[in-house]
Amino acid sequence: MATTFLRTKIFQIFIYTVVLFGILAVITQVASAQTGTTAGFKPLVDLPAQAPAKFSGLYSSQDLTSFINRMFFLMISIGGMLAVGRLSYAGWLYMIGDNFGNLKKAKGIVGNVVIGLLILLSIWLILMQINPYILNTNILQSFSK
Repeated sequence: MATTFLRTKIFQIFIYTVVLFGILAVITQVASAQTGTTAGFKPLVDLPAQAPAKFSGLYSSQDLTSFINRMFFLMISIGGMLAVGRLSYAGWLYMIGDNFGNLKKAKGIVGNVVIGLLILLSIWLILMQINPYILNTNILQSFSK
């Protein structure tokens, strides 16, 4: 008796969810429709034709200062990407974890990822807040600014 009641409740929730998502899909299509203007897309900000990237010209530059700066930002970016990957792996372990060992391992990985991200953030904060020119190898030029 209780299982049939539970099944009907789950089925009702499923139907309500499908109907709600259907209504939301229709509303978003109506809201995002064009209003009849043929002017086209108008950006809010004028962007340059070729926006400079942080890592463009990493090896083409002959200057040691720019190479060190770009390598620094590249390593911080790679660390962030690895942290996101590790965090998703820990989430996957936690979701499929049926025993206590996997859950404990997933929680440990999440803790390690948080500590790693805090270390990455602290490295950037120390280097940029104490002296923004610390990665600049031309010392005399940094003092003249």
